[in-house]
Amino acid sequence: MTNDDGVVSSGNPPDRRSSQVAFVIGDHTAIEVKAQDNVSVQDLKSLTALNEERRFRSMICVCLEARPRKVGAVAVLPYSEFLSMLWDNGLRAVH
Repeated sequence: MTNDDGVVSSGNPPDRRSSQVAFVIGDHTAIEVKAQDNVSVQDLKSLTALNEERRFRSMICVCLEARPRKVGAVAVLPYSEFLSMLWDNGLRAVH
């Protein structure tokens, strides 16, 4: 289901060949949410698979970690930083 802002929140992946992600914003950002304070490369398989398809500019994992970091093409963000960026409309800056 897509709202007026182009935000899709669905349990279904954007492409049936893709792995599942939690949210897709427009055609530029895929977001996965993990209730973990230590996200591993293994936890990022869905976003990594989507990145290989080159369908999105930004891959974000929102989690309970204390600091932001980058794992390959995936931005791993603490939920508080993600929410601040979302409220400030700064998600387009994450690449």
